[in-house]
Amino acid sequence: MEKSPLISEMQKFQFGRKIFCSDGEEGILTSVSFDPATRRMTTIGVKQNRFFSKAIYVPYATVAEATGDGITLTITRDELLAGEAQAEGVLLDIKSALQIADSGTKGTLQMVAVHPQTGAFAYCVVHHVKAGQSTLIQEQYITSLE
Repeated sequence: MEKSPLISEMQKFQFGRKIFCSDGEEGILTSVSFDPATRRMTTIGVKQNRFFSKAIYVPYATVAEATGDGITLTITRDELLAGEAQAEGVLLDIKSALQIADSGTKGTLQMVAVHPQTGAFAYCVVHHVKAGQSTLIQEQYITSLE
């Protein structure tokens, strides 16, 4: 029988957390994107700490570590700034809504966690599914990513 990984072992992508490159801090996490067929993370969106800056998308493969303290990348700040202007796959951010099937109940996405070895979707945290509360929802209860 295979033992399922612990929640503490997952990589956590909380929107608004700091992004650290190999040579220093360079922005905040604005979004993540997933391949809808495989449910594996494809890119992360980073916004520089400037008022009018646009999001830059870098491959998930550049993520060394993702915790509640921030996301550490294996690339330099210059390599990050050379990233793409568009995400690959289904884009999820803090404005993304989660809807309960057969119900009008909706909540907003706060955090996404993935398996560190594969980048596969593990769980998410959604705010306001129950009034004023954050709720952890495991992957098996998510019917689709759109």
